[in-house]
Amino acid sequence: MRRLLPSCLASLLAASVSCTTGTSKEVTTAATDPAATTGAQTITARDLRRHVELLASDAYEGRETLQPGYEKAAEYIASEFARYGLTPMPGQDSMVVPYKLWQQGFETKKTHLSLTSKAGTKQLALGHQAAPFGFSDDGSLDADVVFAGYGITAKEASYDDYSGLDVKGKWVLVLRHAPGYRDPNSQFFGGKREHGSSSPDLRGHSAFRSKALNAQSHGAKGMLLVSGPVTAEVADDLRMPSGLSIPLTAEETHEYEAKLKERHERIKAAREKRAALAAGKSKGKARGKKPTRGKDPSARGGKAALPQEEQTLLAFHISSEVGTELIAKTGKSLRELQVAVDEGLKAKDVELDSHASGAVLARKTPLTVTGKNVIAYLEGSDSALRNEFVVVGGHFDHLGTTGVSNIEGKDTIYNGADDNASGTAGVLELAQAFASAPTAPRRSMLFIGFSGEERGLLGSRALVKQGPLDTSNVAFMLNLDMIGRNDGNPVEFVGGDRATDILAIAERAAKRMGVRVAFLSGEETKAQGAFADSDSESELRFLKGPYTANSDHHAFFKKEVPSAFFFTGLHDDYHGLEDHADKLDYPRMERIVRVGYGLAEDVANAPTRPSFIHKLDWLGASVNAGTIRAIEADSRATLAGLKLGDRIAKIGSLMIENGRTKEPVARSAGRVLADLAPGTAVAVDVVRDGKSTSLTLERAKRGYLGIRPGRLSDEDRQRHSIDASEGVRIGQAVEDAPASKSGLKNGDIITKLGGHSVNGSTLMQRLSRIGSGETITVQVIRDGKRIEMPLTLGEPPIR
Repeated sequence: MRRLLPSCLASLLAASVSCTTGTSKEVTTAATDPAATTGAQTITARDLRRHVELLASDAYEGRETLQPGYEKAAEYIASEFARYGLTPMPGQDSMVVPYKLWQQGFETKKTHLSLTSKAGTKQLALGHQAAPFGFSDDGSLDADVVFAGYGITAKEASYDDYSGLDVKGKWVLVLRHAPGYRDPNSQFFGGKREHGSSSPDLRGHSAFRSKALNAQSHGAKGMLLVSGPVTAEVADDLRMPSGLSIPLTAEETHEYEAKLKERHERIKAAREKRAALAAGKSKGKARGKKPTRGKDPSARGGKAALPQEEQTLLAFHISSEVGTELIAKTGKSLRELQVAVDEGLKAKDVELDSHASGAVLARKTPLTVTGKNVIAYLEGSDSALRNEFVVVGGHFDHLGTTGVSNIEGKDTIYNGADDNASGTAGVLELAQAFASAPTAPRRSMLFIGFSGEERGLLGSRALVKQGPLDTSNVAFMLNLDMIGRNDGNPVEFVGGDRATDILAIAERAAKRMGVRVAFLSGEETKAQGAFADSDSESELRFLKGPYTANSDHHAFFKKEVPSAFFFTGLHDDYHGLEDHADKLDYPRMERIVRVGYGLAEDVANAPTRPSFIHKLDWLGASVNAGTIRAIEADSRATLAGLKLGDRIAKIGSLMIENGRTKEPVARSAGRVLADLAPGTAVAVDVVRDGKSTSLTLERAKRGYLGIRPGRLSDEDRQRHSIDASEGVRIGQAVEDAPASKSGLKNGDIITKLGGHSVNGSTLMQRLSRIGSGETITVQVIRDGKRIEMPLTLGEPPIR
């Protein structure tokens, strides 16, 4: 935990000076006369740092949505917007704009846990000493507690904590993580795995849900999980789970229930099919043998075992303090017990003499609660264009605080300096810059601080669904999320290739802002010496990366609003307790935000707004305003006979006019094709050279490979000469899946599928184009050699 000195915090609140809290890069921006500074000149590293240090201070308690720290952040952002001279958007009385949320959770009066041990009976304080896991079933259980080590059964490693234990109908007490969690030589691979390791990746056994499912499979009715001191790295998060969602309309509820019913029917049919196949195999094996009488392998204690979906398991996370009380009879501390287990002590040899009584009841009807976005408005100067908007946004919420630490001296506040005090600071600086410019841009501007991003892009999704913003009036959306770290890596520029002219506008804007920028493809980032003559302190590298949907631009993207997302990438402190303000590169942030200013300004002043481009990965083509703008070789579009410049006139029975359907609620031609269900085909009429041509487009069911990807390091790439366009390491080839059946092994590095290079970003795209049932050639690197083999893709399993 990094606490600012009181005098420094007071200075921040007065917005007069900046404080340094550690080893961040020196802020080199020269002080300027405020009276002479307007527009982009007002964007400074000093001011960016001032905003970040304030929002990421402990006083804001991690800014978790609906918590006091987020309320405080919203007030600060609104006060800054007002200080710049901005106003609420038309139709709003305040810059703090509410929206509705549904809050799921547990019935607090009917969810409880008490323990009886050597120390007596103790009712636990939920949210402090214990909390139910979000995946816990409803129910109640009053039973003995049995110690089950780490709660892991890993047949592939000949390891089983449940060996010799009778846990049927009881609670199990299990340790978090796995034995040897921090040992890189451990079979559970707590550290980095050996390069090219072909042994199974067992890290999945450490997951909370995996431990719960394993406890359930052994007949336990309850699980109590505790963090052992040996492997405890962060404070326990014992907050009560609380899901937030956007309220559904009656129509959406009906649609959701219909899809849920259809999914359950598919799952049921798949299970029945598997059961029939299994029964057939068993019958064939048993032919000619005498039947076993009175011994039903599925029966336990005279009763047939319930299907797993009908079994229940209560699951709680408990504090280390409570765990210590539970093991009191062993005479060992929690640390000593964990060390003993790591050294070979069997769980069956540990006697607890403890009892637990608990109940869990999830809330059946969600509560309606209020979220808050902060929206400021700058009216455009052109009477013909001011009803169109350029939106600049970033989320100000983060993960909050875990509360009391189970580890002495450990931080408990997720300060979120990069995620996303950095982007929020950028939005504030852009708001001040546009507000201070001598002339407002032609289109109006909206500056938005979104909440709820960490809980599922809630603020941005609510804005486009509930209002007050009509996205048909939005010309462009610029999103800033995590723009402060990874100074050695290029800035990801997501979405720029999904709208006309945006990349070109960004390049021109950067030049006009005096920022030297190189726009690169993924392959170019690996080119040796590409930046040997560049000054890293004055040049930005922008990576034209694949589209990602994990931030607030996505709500606008789904509404076909041209969007761009500035992102400097993930890092070790992502969603961690060490994401502090002293680790950000503020001079680089200044350059990024200035490029954002030029981009937003040019779009806001352009005579025509950019238009949305649908890049249909499954088709291998791009559609803009109903016209085919790009086609990839050897794609389904090419095979179907589509050509550049084809204008779509009809899709199935839907007539297309000016790029949109003639329906009560019009859709773009690109949207109709994007929504085509996998495994279906549709007739399409196109106009080519003034003549109508008919053809058929078929969307395959996405091909299923059946692998769990592993880590592919830069050292691996260098050793095997793997460029950026290829390389997916197989962490685990799923048993009886297409990959394992074809002969692929753990540790293989896939480089090509069907003759096309694939990497972690393009694998799913390629699988969607090839489709299930197709036989292709797969190229892998194994033992330093590139080898090829045939592979027939399957269909994704129903889960």
